[in-house]
Amino acid sequence: VVPDGTPETEGKIRRAIVHLHRQILGQSRTADHPEVDRTYKLFAAILDDAKAKKGIGKEESYFCGARKDPNVDKDQRRADPTYAVRAWRGVVTYLLRQEDFLYE
Repeated sequence: VVPDGTPETEGKIRRAIVHLHRQILGQSRTADHPEVDRTYKLFAAILDDAKAKKGIGKEESYFCGARKDPNVDKDQRRADPTYAVRAWRGVVTYLLRQEDFLYE
C-alpha cells in the first residue's frame, strides 16, 4: 500500500506504523501521535524521492536469499514498482536506529 491521498489508505499505513512502533520499540502509540506522523512522513518522502529520481531501478535494492523464489534466477531482483519495499525498509531502519531500540 502506498499513499494515494485517501484517508482509508493513509489509515492503513499509519496502523502498520503503529504496529512497527509497538513491535520494534515496545511503544504504544496512536495513529495521530507525533512520532507516528514523523514516521509516516519519512515513508512518504522515501517514495517521493525514489519516484523523482530518473533511472532508479524499480526492483528491490538487494536480493534477499531468505526470500529466494525457486522460479527466479538468484541474480534477479524482485519487482518493487511502487517503491513500497524500499520505503518500508527505510522505516524499519529508522526505527532500529532509535535510542529506545539501541539502548533498551
